[in-house]
Amino acid sequence: MNLYVVRRRLAYLLVLGLLLVGTQILLSWFNLSMPSEVYCTGWGLLAVMGVLASYHWRKKLLFLNVGGVRYWLRLHILFGVYGVILFFIHINFSWPKGLFNQLIAAAFLLEVGSGLLGLYLSRTMPPRMTWLGERLLYEKMPEYYQQLRQQAEDLALQAAAEHHTDTLVKFYNRNLQNFLLGAANFWLHVFNSGQVRSRWALKFEGLQRYLVEDELPAVTELRILVFRKIELDKQYAIQGLLRRWLFLHIPLAYALFIFVLAHVMVIHSFSGV
Repeated sequence: MNLYVVRRRLAYLLVLGLLLVGTQILLSWFNLSMPSEVYCTGWGLLAVMGVLASYHWRKKLLFLNVGGVRYWLRLHILFGVYGVILFFIHINFSWPKGLFNQLIAAAFLLEVGSGLLGLYLSRTMPPRMTWLGERLLYEKMPEYYQQLRQQAEDLALQAAAEHHTDTLVKFYNRNLQNFLLGAANFWLHVFNSGQVRSRWALKFEGLQRYLVEDELPAVTELRILVFRKIELDKQYAIQGLLRRWLFLHIPLAYALFIFVLAHVMVIHSFSGV
């Protein structure tokens, strides 16, 4: 870890400490005029959620000159940590009573968990993408799959025509046709398993026993296409995972907002505040 990273993290800790100290000072002051610090921490938590949600809109509105996205991400992480601490202060470090309050707490913790998952993925997956070489466009991956499938099919048919044998065509029909149609083995690639590559290496070794020597160059080209497809599957899995966790994190954030607003309305309707 370089000195810049250490200084940056120390700065985050300092800002987080100042936020917590400031919160404690405000709570001490507000206790004089409000029924309970629960109201203060509740409104504070709602404000923090607003700050956290602003990161999503900053990414949507890239044309606005309001600071780089990476700085907004750091702000998002910092206020995320602060929000978790404020949440536990708000519930007085005990599980809330009442089904609705428990639902909100569970949604909040699930949102925090999905955020931590996203942070982990954003730190660990991009280096793996670098190892896979050129980063391909996720939206164009169906075209890449189609190109590989067509090349493999042409190769098998060409070998059959040249050597008057259908061994490669049968191998293609039984093993490759479906495999090359699209992405496969998503979770094996997410966990960086080498099973897929080993399995195909064994299949090609077995295939070579049934071929004449003149067909071996075609098998080598076919093997290269299959291994290229496996690399494509890895990119698809990693890029897909980096996108899919947001399908949980973002909708849950807005659902949580609605729950919290309903919670605020209920509290103020029945407490007389």
